[in-house]
Amino acid sequence: MSAPHRFQFIAVNDLHYHDAECDAWFTEVFSAMRLSAPDAAFVLLLGDLADAGKPEQITGIHTALTTLGLPWHAVPGNHDWTTATDRSTYDRLFSGHSNSSFAQRGWHFLGLDTTDRDHWRDTTISDATFAFVRDELPKIARDTPLVLFTHFPLGENIVLTPSEPGVGPFNFRPLNAVQFLALFDQHNLQAVFSGHYHSQTERHHRDATLTTGKCCSRWQKNHDGTTEEGWFVCDTADGKIARRFVELPVGLRG
Repeated sequence: MSAPHRFQFIAVNDLHYHDAECDAWFTEVFSAMRLSAPDAAFVLLLGDLADAGKPEQITGIHTALTTLGLPWHAVPGNHDWTTATDRSTYDRLFSGHSNSSFAQRGWHFLGLDTTDRDHWRDTTISDATFAFVRDELPKIARDTPLVLFTHFPLGENIVLTPSEPGVGPFNFRPLNAVQFLALFDQHNLQAVFSGHYHSQTERHHRDATLTTGKCCSRWQKNHDGTTEEGWFVCDTADGKIARRFVELPVGLRG
């Protein structure tokens, strides 16, 4: 494999589009995003694009993304299911953004559907996603630096402890995440970007750094009580990724 080239991208999670009042807000957010990373090649959208899976919300965020001004790649979140058995609006409007695979300047990216219907905890990654990975990995040279992006976090001990007595704590990691990560042990996995838990966390698996990010939403807040929202700007160099958190301008906080 030839040496991977440098490039920049953005990773953002949990947009939670709620209603038409989000439209103007996202236009300003996307403008700030572009300014924060003028050389970005694309944006990774890490699920929960909609707030409650309503068709009008999924349609709304799909339309809002026309103002992003950058190519984007998405994965679904549990909030992108309209009901426990219906994800048809997301699958129609975001066709090709469930399990996906693409190359970028000597790197490879896999967008993976880690949802288990609309469940938010005690989930399992589907057989279909396992099968997609098993089919895709033989096509990728083992020394190619590899990035996964998912909605549910794959790192260990990503826990929400509710304030209500006797409730929780809840681990947001899928129950079969260990078996899933093992699929990549013979490959050059460098990073996993995830959402779902609205907080900035960092875990490690072999040579890979696994992160979750604070949310970027007019409607939802962070699970850890922090007020900063924003996205990661990521720079690749020498087969590694450097991340920096860019905070949403204070005037745009929901």
